[in-house]
Amino acid sequence: MNAASLSSKRRDGIVLISAWLLLSVAALAVAKQNLSVPGLYYDEAVFAGLAKDFVVGEKRLHMPGCERAIFLGRPWPMFVQPYLGALKSWMLIPGFALFGSSIAVLRLTTLFWALLALLVLCSRLDERWVYVWL
Repeated sequence: MNAASLSSKRRDGIVLISAWLLLSVAALAVAKQNLSVPGLYYDEAVFAGLAKDFVVGEKRLHMPGCERAIFLGRPWPMFVQPYLGALKSWMLIPGFALFGSSIAVLRLTTLFWALLALLVLCSRLDERWVYVWL
């Protein structure tokens, strides 16, 4: 690769990271208004309850068909319902373990994963797509 090609790739990378930072700040500004209002939604409660149980080590009663495996002596969520996996519960566990379980932590953890996915998308965009999106 020549110097011009490296410079162009670097510039594209800076543009993508700048766009990601701008979108992240905008998402945080919008999310700030709704961290705990209007309260906990049903689907949030279902996933958060299983994640909280793993963090505190309790095995409480959940929806029919909920499946958990014992992992490190704690109830690891496998299925929320017979047809619904527990991936979101797994993604909430680190946030609950670090910051405690609350509605704000639940929503910020979800936002963190969404912004991380957006960053991965931005980093994988081919240079042909850089300016189409911006």
